[in-house]
Amino acid sequence: MNVIIKTGFESVKHTISFQPQTMLKGNKLVLAGHVRNVEELRTNRNSYLIRATIIRQTSVTLTPYKTSLNIDNARIVTGVKCSCVYNQSGKCKHVAALICNFQAALGKI
Repeated sequence: MNVIIKTGFESVKHTISFQPQTMLKGNKLVLAGHVRNVEELRTNRNSYLIRATIIRQTSVTLTPYKTSLNIDNARIVTGVKCSCVYNQSGKCKHVAALICNFQAALGKI
């Protein structure tokens, strides 16, 4: 059975080598409330995808970016997607923001 969780998230781990400024920018997006509609998808009690919309910093009226994290059973990020043009390497500030969002939800920011 598929389940969508919208609150009570657990932390995630990653091995993505973000540029230092990228994590700072991602954290700023979280603190500004730009990370919205976060959902964690589970099947048979195992999470496999976390997705969210990220409101653009430069124009809040434009369509938000769709960002997602694939995770394994150990909650380690195994893949990322973002609809922004800067996500060629999978290391954009929107992906960083979604990861930072979990730290903020757990009171670690």
